[in-house]
Amino acid sequence: MPKILCIDDDQSALEVLSALLTGEGYECLAAETPIQARARLITNHPDLIIIDHGLPGEDGISLAKVLKGISNVPVLMLTGRSEIASSLHVDKLLIKPQEPKAILAAIAELLTAPRARGSHSS
Repeated sequence: MPKILCIDDDQSALEVLSALLTGEGYECLAAETPIQARARLITNHPDLIIIDHGLPGEDGISLAKVLKGISNVPVLMLTGRSEIASSLHVDKLLIKPQEPKAILAAIAELLTAPRARGSHSS
């Protein structure tokens, strides 16, 4: 079962995303802060990261850059900020609100895409 680390400071958004993912057979790991996200990445070795842009103390793009520096896990940014441009540190960008089918399709695409450095598999 693929593990997905979901990073969002909005608890209700995390709950909705967790319900969607677990309903589709994914294991969902939640983090509300960049500090929690780093710890979960190191201890849980997720297969994919879903990150929001607006986080306390650090924006999602700079956190994605840090996470990409220590891992080759693909990153999906799911954000309500439509002015966000694509980033080298984010593998895919989706603007909220997004249909569950579109989120699941992006996840499937990223989980099956080849990775540059050795990949982790569960």
